[in-house]
Amino acid sequence: MKNWELYDVLRKIYGRPLETERLTIGPIRVQDDFKLAAMFNADGGDFQTHYYGHPDKDPFTAAHVRAVTLKRWEWHDKLTGSINLFVQSKDTKDLVGCFNIYQDNKERVHIAPYFLPSARQRGLCGESYDAIFQRAVDAELFPEGEVVAIVSVSNIASQKFHLSRHFRQASGPVFMPNMREEKDRWCIPFVRDI
Repeated sequence: MKNWELYDVLRKIYGRPLETERLTIGPIRVQDDFKLAAMFNADGGDFQTHYYGHPDKDPFTAAHVRAVTLKRWEWHDKLTGSINLFVQSKDTKDLVGCFNIYQDNKERVHIAPYFLPSARQRGLCGESYDAIFQRAVDAELFPEGEVVAIVSVSNIASQKFHLSRHFRQASGPVFMPNMREEKDRWCIPFVRDI
């Protein structure tokens, strides 16, 4: 599937928010600019290191999010055929995580989670991943019958998370030269059969 086709498919699949017991999951909206700015600045700006196009840990403002970030994100998602789904706590109404759904050059679908450090270790990532994954299965998003994850060899927590979601290690470490941080360039491919 071509990138622009996948983008349209993902927008249809995830156009309406997902609800779990503790979370609301869906694409970011313009009216979420303050919440997104708060997420970028939370936990010492940790999320900024995962955001393409903003490598400096400068404070984000809602105005910057509206004027630059959301437009850049939409452009990037259309270009790459991906979508970012944000996870909001029903209790606090804060954004606590994000999932990037995309396909690689072999047209395999990836669902890549990120959660703020302060939101980890509470089962929120697993709860939201399962809801996102189930909607994708229901929409038959995985024609090859598998979903793929690429995890840095240094990220033991992410490796354990994927194993807990029924992934298996597909091979030994592979070199990923496009990763921003040198420590993340050796990655382990994981696969989950549908």
